[in-house]
Amino acid sequence: MAARPQVNKNAPPTTNEAFLERLRIDQEPVLLLGQYFAQVAETVNNLGFVLSVEPIANLLDINKSNRDNWRNLFPAINTEFNPLDETNSFCLVVYDEAGEPVASGACRLYDWAATNYKTELESLRMFYAEPERSAAAFEECVVSAPSAQNVSGQIVYAGAAWCHPKVRGKSLSSLIPRTSKALALAKWDFDHMVGLMHEDSVKRGLAERFGYMHPELGALIVDDAGISRNFAVLAMLRDEVIEHIRQYSDGESPQVDTVIDRRLA
Repeated sequence: MAARPQVNKNAPPTTNEAFLERLRIDQEPVLLLGQYFAQVAETVNNLGFVLSVEPIANLLDINKSNRDNWRNLFPAINTEFNPLDETNSFCLVVYDEAGEPVASGACRLYDWAATNYKTELESLRMFYAEPERSAAAFEECVVSAPSAQNVSGQIVYAGAAWCHPKVRGKSLSSLIPRTSKALALAKWDFDHMVGLMHEDSVKRGLAERFGYMHPELGALIVDDAGISRNFAVLAMLRDEVIEHIRQYSDGESPQVDTVIDRRLA
């Protein structure tokens, strides 16, 4: 199995067998998720990489070390702006044989029982625990997508998909987001999974490739760099996330991953 040097007893797994041994599947469907993780571990191992589930705080250091090929970490999963720990977040990191991180994904859990996606976006609370203190004065989000106000309850945001340029074209661009979704299914009993995707990517068909079958343009965001861009609101019910994982476990064509890698390159 592909391996990387052991640092200490608390270090991430050095083999994909260790990754599987450390996994906990606390939610249904246990059998499907167990099958999926075994398949993914084998695939990643054959590619010469190792999977590791880690505290989301680790992602900030990885991002800062790769700023030449990765934009600033999305504030919603940045521990400098949000109280994130192992109960409400995680990151998935892929290491190469030299022990260097080469890809990542992340998820965090929100309790929106008394609110909804539209309100949390427009208030900027989706991005910052305290927008009045953390957001720049010019940051804003205006949501016109009608479906956003119907997304509430226990919500998982999935994002931080990154691949180092040297590993693009190796299927990680699709494997990591999908595996992050599977890990969220195993960890939390959520109602919806949500995301944001730039309109150019939506027009290229990437939302559907990642399991979001009903992308809805209508989230104009002025970010922390003062750049205004139009995004699509993405949302999946828990059962739709399960079906997305099932399709892969039942034999999804590897050509699909290759197509995604080409579009993201």
